[in-house]
Amino acid sequence: MFKFLGHRNFILPLAIVLGFTCPQLAQWTKSLTIPALALIMTISIAQIPTRQILKWQSLVRPLAIGILFNYVFLGSLLLVLNQWFIFQDPLRIGMILVAAAPPGVAVIPFTSLLAGNSILSLFATFGAYLSSIFIMPGLILLLTGAEVFPMSKLIITLIELIILPIVFSRFLL
Repeated sequence: MFKFLGHRNFILPLAIVLGFTCPQLAQWTKSLTIPALALIMTISIAQIPTRQILKWQSLVRPLAIGILFNYVFLGSLLLVLNQWFIFQDPLRIGMILVAAAPPGVAVIPFTSLLAGNSILSLFATFGAYLSSIFIMPGLILLLTGAEVFPMSKLIITLIELIILPIVFSRFLL
């Protein structure tokens, strides 16, 4: 009877409508966001065999692809468009933050959902997150004029959304 609740084509528009009509709900679900993302990541990664994860010699290409696409292509495009079209400082700083941030971890579940290359997706995302430890603070400090960067939050997010799901997914095999 409620099969439509499991379809992403229903859930995404519902989430958008609820976000605009009931923004106060976000305060109640805020604490569930990271655990929910970590759980989705764990389940998505569980289908990847451990021996493929441990092939370190084959990881260089996916790591490089993640860094290249996230920071060189997407980040550069966002920064150029930001310079050309955004003239208000708060919006400009927001776009710099988006350009400096690692990709969303939802890339991996969507890759599984669309029958893509999960290993490439996992390690490209991991590479972008790992490099974000250096790139994100540098870009933010350089382009926004900020004097400090909360490095510990970035490292905790890397552990919560990438490393722990990889470890926990091995127990689901």
